[in-house]
Parts: sequence; structure tokens; C-alpha cells
Amino acid sequence: HGPPIVYPRRYTRRLMRLCLFCEKGRLTREHVWGLWLTRLLKAELFRVVTEEPSQPAITRLTNAIDMKARAVCRRCNGGWMGKLEATFKPIVEPLITQPSLRYDIPLPDLTLIATWAAKSAMVLERASHKAKRIYTRDQRRYLMDHLRPPAGVAVWLARYGGPQRVHSTLKNLKAPTGERVQTATVAIDNLAVQVTAGPWPTDRPFRVISGDQRRWEPYLSQVWPLPEQSVAWPPTQTVTGATLEDFTDRFQTGIYLVKPGEDRRVTFPTGTP
Repeated sequence: HGPPIVYPRRYTRRLMRLCLFCEKGRLTREHVWGLWLTRLLKAELFRVVTEEPSQPAITRLTNAIDMKARAVCRRCNGGWMGKLEATFKPIVEPLITQPSLRYDIPLPDLTLIATWAAKSAMVLERASHKAKRIYTRDQRRYLMDHLRPPAGVAVWLARYGGPQRVHSTLKNLKAPTGERVQTATVAIDNLAVQVTAGPWPTDRPFRVISGDQRRWEPYLSQVWPLPEQSVAWPPTQTVTGATLEDFTDRFQTGIYLVKPGEDRRVTFPTGTP
């Protein structure tokens, strides 16, 4: 470990105009959520609710899930990201459209779901002008090169049963020691995906839990870090419209790491910024 690298401001500004992942191609305005989701949900109008850090929720009606961001280049969007979406789509479609679906999600599918979720959280972060930048260049590059979530990322699935067909939030937290944490939550019809990123150890599997974990345990299936076996779908409890806000805010009560095979909280309590 050497001294920190400080990039000149001019260099940093130039990077902001380049692709979030490859840092080569020029930015284009691309959809944050693939257009296949619009076609899948078959709705004439969507009530889209978007929350950003330190901003009131925005609710609007639209005939498509049309949120866009200048974050990636055309080559990445039509290349590895397009292939990721195409492979992810048939795996996640039943989770979104079939509320009575019951099956065990195999480990390769869990990896793919977690990769898509982490990629989406990175793009959503760039789309939000108020969000603190949590993901690093190394993390984004790792995801692109390896098609796996990078170190410091945890992903959960939950079954959603609320009235909002599409909902996305981005939350910032700050630990007492100064580290920043970010949680992105996306709900689409019958599926909710939650991604949390922070500076925690990643040399072995771990569980990330909230301060009120007992409340949320029946709602959650942690899919990354990768569990040792397939995950049974769905969880026993369903996130509803009445509990969605609490679900997105569940880490306001703190974030803790739990070592494999233990129930003891070992580190990283957090608070609001």
C-alpha cells in the first residue's frame, strides 16, 4: 500500500465525460432500465416513483420505463451490457411476472442476478446528481471484466406485492468512522432487488444485516456474496406498499457484518449522514 493517488481536477473532469465502465467511449443517453421491462409489463401507463438522496420523491405517469442517464458509451451498452441483459432476462422474467412461482434459484443464476443488480446500481448512482459516489473505478472495471459483483457489494432479493409497478430509490448512509455506504432498491411488479455497497472485507462470504434484522429476515434472500447453496424462492414474507418505504430505509438502523456460521454482529454500525 503506497500513498493515495491524487488525480488532477482536469483529469477527473475528463473521466466524467467518458464511459462509466471502459473509460474510453464518449457518453450517450441510454436507458437505466432495459426497454424489455416495458414490453414485459404490458401496461398502457406506468406510475414511476423515483427517490434520490436529500430529494423528495418524484411521481409521474409515463407509457414506458424511460429513465435515462449519460453514463455509458454505445459500445459498452450494445456489447457486454447488452449480452448481460439478454442472459438475465429469461432468468428474472418469471420472478417478475409470476407471483405464485416457487423454485430453487441455482448458484449460476444468482451470480447473474447479482451482476445485473450491481451494474444497475452503478448506473443509477451516476444518473442521480445528488448521490455520493460510492463505487470506484476499480469496482466498475472489475464488474465489466469479470461479470461478477466487485468487492464490497451485497445483493438481496425480496418478493414485492405493492401497488406500484416500478419503484427505484437510492439511499446514502455514513458510518461513525466516516465511511460512506449506499443502498439502491428497485421494485418491479412481483420482484424487489436491493444492492448495498460499502468498504467491508470481502476475502470470504459474509452476511450484511441491518440493525432490525429480525424484522426483515423473513422478507430477504441474500444472493451476494454468493451463498453455499441455491436459494429457495420466494421468501416467506412479502414487501407490500405499506412496508416498501421501511424496506428501502432498513439500514438506517445500522449495518453490521456477520461471519459465516455466526450470529454475532462483528462490525460496521452506521447512522444517517
